[in-house]
Amino acid sequence: MPGLQKKGIIVFTVLTLLCFLTLPAYCQEIETTAQSAILLDGHSGAVLFAKEAHVPRAPASMTKIMTLVLAFEAISAGKASLGDRVLVTESVNKLGHDPGTWVWLEPGEEWSLEELLIAIAVASANDACIAVAEHIAGSEEAFVQLMNQKAQELGMKNTRYQNSHGLSAEGHYMSAYDTALLSREAIKYPDLLRLTSIYEYPGFRPEPRRLDLWNTNKLLVWYEGVDGLKTGWTEEAGYCLAATAEQDGMRLISVVMGCPVANSHFSETIKLLQYGFNNYWSEKIVSRGQIIDLLPVFRGREEVVELVAATDMYLTLPRGEREFSTKVELTQKKVVAPLAAGTRCGELQVWREDQMIATVPLVTGRELVRGNPFLSSWRLLKEWFSFRP
Repeated sequence: MPGLQKKGIIVFTVLTLLCFLTLPAYCQEIETTAQSAILLDGHSGAVLFAKEAHVPRAPASMTKIMTLVLAFEAISAGKASLGDRVLVTESVNKLGHDPGTWVWLEPGEEWSLEELLIAIAVASANDACIAVAEHIAGSEEAFVQLMNQKAQELGMKNTRYQNSHGLSAEGHYMSAYDTALLSREAIKYPDLLRLTSIYEYPGFRPEPRRLDLWNTNKLLVWYEGVDGLKTGWTEEAGYCLAATAEQDGMRLISVVMGCPVANSHFSETIKLLQYGFNNYWSEKIVSRGQIIDLLPVFRGREEVVELVAATDMYLTLPRGEREFSTKVELTQKKVVAPLAAGTRCGELQVWREDQMIATVPLVTGRELVRGNPFLSSWRLLKEWFSFRP
């Protein structure tokens, strides 16, 4: 079946998944007082700016992003729910109440899982982290193992956790790049962003010990489009912030670590976000499951199978730049039935200036079942005769 591959199957002009590509510096450089910093497109992963981004540093409460991610991962998997009742144990008192931020949980109290996640996302509550960790994994120690496993899964090569909250501990560190990777995972959960976007939560604890919560991330009211994620501060870490903002469909993630003075993590983040929104454009090009090519099927009921994009694809480039090309590379000329849906058969390559900048897997769009042997033989005969000179 010649001619089924290559051109003409699906007409498209732009396809890409810029998997943590650092784009050429077409725009002016940024100066930042942060010891480490990174700015990337939240959809495509394109790195727009980086400074000492792979250096491991104390992350302070940015650690809590992983605690939130694991909680929402458990909820998504049906292993927990926001309505779960969580019994507070004596473990919440093991660190004392200084330093750090707390919501003054007492052993024997019962809270919903959602309330505790709000305490983490809004007030950066260390005691709530311990309660959530015990609820999800049975103990904080077991939860920390899950944190490190998840970090490994996400490719966070310069990260190691020792606790669920981020208070300074020997061997507890993250890099700005790893924090950005984790933040990309976090924004996959709409309910997580719903909680991190809460600026004021009055009456978390009712009278007579009334406690109102205020978000430590002031960019929620200082900068348009910000809806997360997490601040951090310890003497060792300095001022830190992992932030995300969306404007006109473009989502950016910025991370600053080791900022020197109070509020400098906010000003440095604003500088990064402004740079990204002013100098780059981002656009969804292809949807997951969109047909890109066709492949002949041998011994199947159908003669061809659709090859589809395995993921959504976004393009992120400097404003005014739109030159790139695409190429389909297949690993085989045909497939043999039976074959499961989602089998990888090639990739879509994105090229720019003679450099391959990204690849996206192409997979079979449906399951292939074995066809009638007589029909398969007949197709083979037809194909053989069609190629006779």
